[in-house]
Amino acid sequence: MTDAPSDKPVPTPSRGPDETLVLPSEGPETLSDDLAQQPEPPADKRRRRWPLVSGLAALVLVGGAYVAGYVAAGDTVPRNATVSNIKLGGLTRATAIDAVKAGLADQAVAPLTLTVEAKSATITPESAGLSLDAEKTVDATGVGRSWSPVHIWRVLTGGGTVDPVPAVDQSALSAAVTTAAASLDTTPVNAGITYQGVEPVRTEAVDGVTVDQPGTAEEIVSSYLKQTTIAAKAAIAHPDITTAEADDALTKLAKPAVAAPVALDSGKGSFQVSPEAIASATTFVAKDGALTLNVDPAKLLSSATNAMAAVQLGAPVDAKIAIGADGKPAVTPSKDGLTITAEKLAAAVVPLLPKPAAERTGTVEATVAQAAFTTEAAQKLGVKEVTGEFTTYWPHAAYRNTNIGKAASTVNGTLLKPGETFSLNQILGPRTAERGYVDGYVIQGGALVKETG
Repeated sequence: MTDAPSDKPVPTPSRGPDETLVLPSEGPETLSDDLAQQPEPPADKRRRRWPLVSGLAALVLVGGAYVAGYVAAGDTVPRNATVSNIKLGGLTRATAIDAVKAGLADQAVAPLTLTVEAKSATITPESAGLSLDAEKTVDATGVGRSWSPVHIWRVLTGGGTVDPVPAVDQSALSAAVTTAAASLDTTPVNAGITYQGVEPVRTEAVDGVTVDQPGTAEEIVSSYLKQTTIAAKAAIAHPDITTAEADDALTKLAKPAVAAPVALDSGKGSFQVSPEAIASATTFVAKDGALTLNVDPAKLLSSATNAMAAVQLGAPVDAKIAIGADGKPAVTPSKDGLTITAEKLAAAVVPLLPKPAAERTGTVEATVAQAAFTTEAAQKLGVKEVTGEFTTYWPHAAYRNTNIGKAASTVNGTLLKPGETFSLNQILGPRTAERGYVDGYVIQGGALVKETG
């Protein structure tokens, strides 16, 4: 960009006789005026060299101190260094290591008690793979040379309190924590329902505790050599069935189940399963986060047997082999019966348990009950003739006549199958007054002694 021309004459320099350049002095403007009118440089440009110079000086000072700290460090522990109240300042590294070992000798092997609420478990440092690393402990005080800023700072400030450093065998520590957790863990207890007679009773849920094993291992390492009682890290273990869920099952399942008898028709007669029989066979089990009603078929059948006796189902009769009038063995045929199985009974009862009293009626299927010893099985044995017989005589005595006659009648008709062993005691059973035996005399120890049977 060019300035516009001016009508004002511009003075020109001239040379005098000595060839010296002479500047014009006339006119409103002179060189000094020009110089005076030149703009001042900005303040930030005039001073910008000073921060750079100051920063370099600070860096030189810090660097010097850093190097001084490195040089000052040596085989002597900084003056203010302590470990667990053991003063180490001014000691050589080797002497300080011995002092740490001696001062923490008892603490290093002291048993550690882990606590969770009211429970506790004890582990030993040796079993947990823990020991004192005296060398690393002393090194942490600032002894020796290192370019580490933390180390240099310790040296420059004279050191301070240092925590003892443990040596850790992680495998042994994990194993020790697992063992301790087995005694510290508490299994949560589900809320439950049981029957006392026909009255359902609810028990409350109880939270458990599960030890956080990795977290507890970390807590042990950080507490070792400082304290011997350590709170284990743990979390609450909630039960699957809460008290509120059990209360719900009490109202919806337990009370209706025993509210009234269940009436069943077998086709051969009707009978009732009482609330007492239902309660004795019913339990409540946790399934998919809820309490469910569970009826034991065998227990239900056993409890309902007396009620079912009134139903004319007909029990099966086993086949028999006996000596006929012609003196030869003959088979008496078996007879099948009708019965209600435990499974059929439970299948008929369970669907009716939630229903009101007026609707607790249904049918139960009676199934054929085959004899245990069938006609075919008896014929297959091939018993065709008497292979031997004998007669025994004894002196007359009223008790002897009764007891021997009773025993003989019991033995009569006994079938001994191939491979079986004959046992008189097993066949006769206890010889008691209730079973028809009377007192008599036996020889015992060379003397006559009165004894039943």
